[in-house]
Amino acid sequence: MMPNRLRSLAVLVLICMLVFNSVAPTFAQQAVTFTVTAKSIRGRSAPNGAAPVVYSFFQNQTFNVLGRNEGGSWIRLQVAGPADAWVLAANGTVKGDVMTLPVLPPTPYTPPSTSGGGTSGGGPATSSGTVAVAEITIVEKSVRVRNFPSLTGAVIAQAKKDQKFTVRGRTQDALWVKIDLPGFGGEAWIWAGVGKLNVRNVRELVVVTPSQPAAGPAPAPSAPSVPTGPVAATPGGFELGGQVQDFRFPDLMKSAGMTWVKRQMYWSPGAGVDVGMINDAHNKGFKMLVALVADAHHMAGGTNFDAIASYAGQIAAAGADAIEVMNETNLDRSWPRGELDPARYVELLKKAYAAIKAANPNTLVISSAPSPTGAQSVFGPDRVINDDNYLRGMAAAGAVNYMDCIGIHYNEGMVSPTRSSGDPRSDYYTRYYPTMVSLYYNTFGGRKKLCFTEIGYLSHEGYPPLPQQYDWGNHITVGQQAQWLAEAASLARSSNIVRLMIVWNVDFTTFDSDPQAAFGIVRPGGACPACNTLGRVMGTQ
Repeated sequence: MMPNRLRSLAVLVLICMLVFNSVAPTFAQQAVTFTVTAKSIRGRSAPNGAAPVVYSFFQNQTFNVLGRNEGGSWIRLQVAGPADAWVLAANGTVKGDVMTLPVLPPTPYTPPSTSGGGTSGGGPATSSGTVAVAEITIVEKSVRVRNFPSLTGAVIAQAKKDQKFTVRGRTQDALWVKIDLPGFGGEAWIWAGVGKLNVRNVRELVVVTPSQPAAGPAPAPSAPSVPTGPVAATPGGFELGGQVQDFRFPDLMKSAGMTWVKRQMYWSPGAGVDVGMINDAHNKGFKMLVALVADAHHMAGGTNFDAIASYAGQIAAAGADAIEVMNETNLDRSWPRGELDPARYVELLKKAYAAIKAANPNTLVISSAPSPTGAQSVFGPDRVINDDNYLRGMAAAGAVNYMDCIGIHYNEGMVSPTRSSGDPRSDYYTRYYPTMVSLYYNTFGGRKKLCFTEIGYLSHEGYPPLPQQYDWGNHITVGQQAQWLAEAASLARSSNIVRLMIVWNVDFTTFDSDPQAAFGIVRPGGACPACNTLGRVMGTQ
């Protein structure tokens, strides 16, 4: 039998071991936090974009991270209320190592019931959320208030940032909320995403049925005045093309009136030119636009500018019909952080232009299309420069002398390219085709035409719901995509301002946090409605 003293010692050791094992993980795992950098994001009940929305988050809010999905792309945040919420980690800044956190199952959540009857007219649907009165604070600079929850509703007022309104309910799809508009006797509605509600989720609001019918589509406002010809120095008339992943559909592209194909070539030390890529385009009857790109760190200090320019000359010598010199150089994913500088880019452009023209005078030189953005004030100019500021810097540095065409991207449209207002998100100029064209063309004094090296409309049809940062594409049909691309091509063709329009994209298949496939005009199953509408504009159908 064990003596009492030894028995006590053994018990003490056992207790110490148990205590150590219970507290050790607390010291080993550091707290991980998440700060929202997007203007607003939705928290979901599971780590995928199709899961029910259970929470709304807003810029600069910080939360503890409880866990992650297998790959760490989604994280689960600790929030007040009955359920935690999952968000895409890319929508904010994570402090700490996410991969040290446990892989968690989806959050238990029962969405509000939508069964049963509701009242008619303007009354609430009793089977929806339970909150009949709430408050919303406008977070956008300017917001249109409409008499019906649709873009076809008449604009009855303008709401400004930081204004507060009483909310009386929402639409069934939770996209619009009904507000009290002082001094107005009828119904007033705003897009739910333009403000911050004082409830944790818009679906907590009661559903109300609009009492006014839509008055029919509002006439499209005329586009802002854009200068038209004559334009010097950019050779050739308007042409259409598409960016491809593997060039599977040349016949469909031709039926759309496309005569150009765009593909990327990556420079790195020792890289050779893919002559086969250029020959493949020519053999299939297309002109070749090469988008010359390189990793951002290769731009550091300008030490590789001469080598990159030489590579551009080799591409021209291999028969490329056009070269876009780099891509979206106003972002730190394309240019080194802390070195973003339009004048510095023009130094590279000048060297590349000389090398290209020496190798093949007929090769069209296109400047890098900046990323259309207004995020400079959020992330700082070491990471992002707004495209309007970047363009002005390029112009001041003399870029017009070292290019044949101004590179431009437009791929965030939610309304027809004939419109210059009506986007429910905001009236920032990058939302609209006419304002983008006007800004880019006039910044360089009308001395060069525009080359759209990317223009596209995002549509969710045929795919799962889009990730939160692309949520606007969940409201665009394939029919609208086809119609709007055709309208853009028609506007460009008749303007004498646009030299080239490359549709983004033809055949991409990637669908993840960057849903490139949903921009594609060849849809799942192989149909291409946009090929038909574009072909009618270009006279090939």
